[in-house]
Amino acid sequence: MKTTVCSYGFQVAYNTVKRYFSKILCCLIALLAFTIYYSLFTICCYAEEPITINADTLQYLEDLDVYQAKGSVRIKKDNTTLEADTVNLNATTGDFVATGNVVYNDGEATLRADKIELNINTRLGIIYKGSLFYQPQNYHIRGEEFEREKEDVYRLKTASFTTCDSPFPAWSFRARDVKVTLDEDIKAKKAVFYIKGIPVFYVPYLWVPIKKEERHTGLLIPIVGYSNKKGMSFRDAFFWAIRENRDLTLYLDYYSKRGVGKGIEYRYIEDPDNQGNLYLYHIKDKQLNKDFVELKGSNSLRFSNGISGFLDVNVINGIDFYKEYSLSLNDRLQRYIESNLYVTKDLSIGKAYLLSQYRENLSGSSSNIPQKAPELGFFSKPKGIGLFMFYLNTEATNFWSKDGTGGQRFDLYPQIYGSIGDSIVFSHKIALRETAYSLNNWNEQTPHRELLDTSFSLGTKLYRDYGSLLHIIEPEVGYSYISNPAVDIPLLDSIDTIKKTSAFDYSILNRFFIRNREMLIVRIGHGYDLLNDRFSPVRFETALMFPVTVKFDASYNTYARRFDVFNTALRMENKKGFVALGERFDRSASIRFYTMEVGHDIVRSLSFLGRMWYDTKGSGLRELKTEFRYTRQCWGIRMTFVKKPGEYQTWINIEFRGLGSLKLG
Repeated sequence: MKTTVCSYGFQVAYNTVKRYFSKILCCLIALLAFTIYYSLFTICCYAEEPITINADTLQYLEDLDVYQAKGSVRIKKDNTTLEADTVNLNATTGDFVATGNVVYNDGEATLRADKIELNINTRLGIIYKGSLFYQPQNYHIRGEEFEREKEDVYRLKTASFTTCDSPFPAWSFRARDVKVTLDEDIKAKKAVFYIKGIPVFYVPYLWVPIKKEERHTGLLIPIVGYSNKKGMSFRDAFFWAIRENRDLTLYLDYYSKRGVGKGIEYRYIEDPDNQGNLYLYHIKDKQLNKDFVELKGSNSLRFSNGISGFLDVNVINGIDFYKEYSLSLNDRLQRYIESNLYVTKDLSIGKAYLLSQYRENLSGSSSNIPQKAPELGFFSKPKGIGLFMFYLNTEATNFWSKDGTGGQRFDLYPQIYGSIGDSIVFSHKIALRETAYSLNNWNEQTPHRELLDTSFSLGTKLYRDYGSLLHIIEPEVGYSYISNPAVDIPLLDSIDTIKKTSAFDYSILNRFFIRNREMLIVRIGHGYDLLNDRFSPVRFETALMFPVTVKFDASYNTYARRFDVFNTALRMENKKGFVALGERFDRSASIRFYTMEVGHDIVRSLSFLGRMWYDTKGSGLRELKTEFRYTRQCWGIRMTFVKKPGEYQTWINIEFRGLGSLKLG
C-alpha cells in the first residue's frame, strides 16, 4: 500500500535509494525557501492529494518518518487547514498531534482546542478542551473531550451548546452523552437549559435539529398570552417534516376560560402540477357550550392532456367562529366564505370548465343564498376575421338553495370586437346575449332575456418631453349601450344584475415620468346618462409613487355637490420605519373608517409596530394592535397587545435562534 508525505511527496514503498534522494531534494527546497522567506519553511509536493506545510522551523526524523513543525504552523490539504503552535506528523500513518492554539477548519465546521489528535487522511480522532463552531446554524459546542467518530459525527461525554457568539451566552444547554451530527441534529441526555448562567428547566432527553434548511421536525416555540374573555392561553404546535415535499403540523391551544383547541394541518407538493393542503380545527367552548369546527383545504392538479383542477374548501359550523377565535382582522371582517371546485379542459378552440360553488353568509342565514352545483361553461379563443375578433362565452348553471328555490340558467354571450388606427385608436365591441331560465316556484316557468351589448371608444396619446421630465396625456371618449332586459328574473349572481344602459363617458389620463421612472398618475373621468338625462358623478384617481406613496380615488356628485365615495392611502417610509394612513368612505353603503399603521426601529435591537382600524359608523374601534420586538444576536422577544370590540388580549413569544423547532422528552 502506498502512503505519501506532503501528501506527502515521499512514498513509503519506495526503496532506500529513492527515499534518500527525495530527502536531499526536499532539504534543498527547504534551504531555498529559507533564503527567500527567512524563517519560513515550506514543504510542497504534488502527489494525488497535495499537502502544504508552513512553519517557522521544520525537522524530519528519518528513523520515525515523522515531521516536527514548530512556530506558526499551518498545514493545508484540500479544503482542510490546521493551525497550531506545534505539530508532529507521522508520514507513514497520517496521524498527527497538534498542540497550542489549535484551529482546525474543514469548511463549514471549525474546531478550536488546546490539543488535537487526528488522522489527516481519515480525519478521525480526539479533540481536548475544545469547541466546535458549525457555521450554517451558528452553533457553538464546547466540551472537555471530543471524539470524532465520522467526518460529520462527534461524541462528547459532557458539553454545552448555544447559538450565542458571546463567551458568556444569553442561553445555552449543558448536557451529557452528547452526539453531534453536522447538518442533522444534536442529541443529548440529562440536559439543563440555562439563561444567563441560571438553570431554568431540565429534560432527560433533548433533540435539536441543526439542518441548513428551514424545515425541521419538532415542537415550535410556544406562545403564552392572556385575554379578558378567554383567560390565560398557551399555544403550541408540533411540526413533522415527513419528507422534503410533505409535512404535518399538530396544533394545541389552551384557553383557561374556554377550553382546549386541537388542530391538524397536512401539506404536500408531489410535483409542480400536484400540490395542496388540508387543515382541520376543533374546540369545545365550555363558556358558550358550543363546538366550533373549521375545515380548510386546497388541491391543484394538472395533467398532460390539458385537464386541470382546483379544489378550495372553507367550511365552519358557526358563523361567530372567526369573531371569537381568529387573530386575523381580515377573517373577522369578511362577510362570506366560499368553497369551489373548478375543473378545466384546454381545447384547440378554447377552454371548457366545470364549476361547483358553495357560499356561507357570516352575518346571517345562508338558506337563501343561490349555490352553483354545477356550472358548465366554455370560453373560446379569440378568432380573427379581418379587422374583427370573435369571442364566445357560454355557460349552463344549476342553482339550488337551502330554502328550496333554485333552477337552471343558460347564458350565451358571443362578442365581436376590434380596434383600428395608430395615433388615434378606435375600439369597438358588439355582442348579443341570450339568457334563459327554468326556475322552481317562479310565476313564469321559462323566463328569458335578450340583450344587445355594444360599446365604442376613441382615444389617443400625446406627450411632451422636457428633458428629465416626460408628460403623457391620454384622452378617451366612449359610448356604451345595453338594450332593455324587459323581463322579471331572479337575482342569482352578477349576470342577472345587468341593467339597460345608454351613456357617454370621457376621461383624461395624465402620466408624469422623471428620469424614466413614473412618478405621478392623474385621471379624471365624467359621463352622461342618456336614459336619465343627467350627468354621472365625476371620478378622480391619483397615484403618487415617490418621494411618498399616495393613492386617492373619489366620486363627486355634481348635483348634490358632495363626495359619495372617497378613498385615500398614504405611506411614508425611510430606513428607520414607516407611517401609513388610510380612509375609506362610501355614502351608499354607509361605510366610513380610518386605518393607521406605524413601524419604527427605536434602537438597534428594539422595534415597534402599531395598527389601528376605526369605524366612525357606530362600531368605533374595531382593532388596535401594538407589538414590540427586542432582538439580540441569538434570541428575541415579541410582546403583542390587541384590542377589539369587547375583548383585549396580549401574548408573549420568546425566540431562541437555532431552537425554532425544539423537541423535549
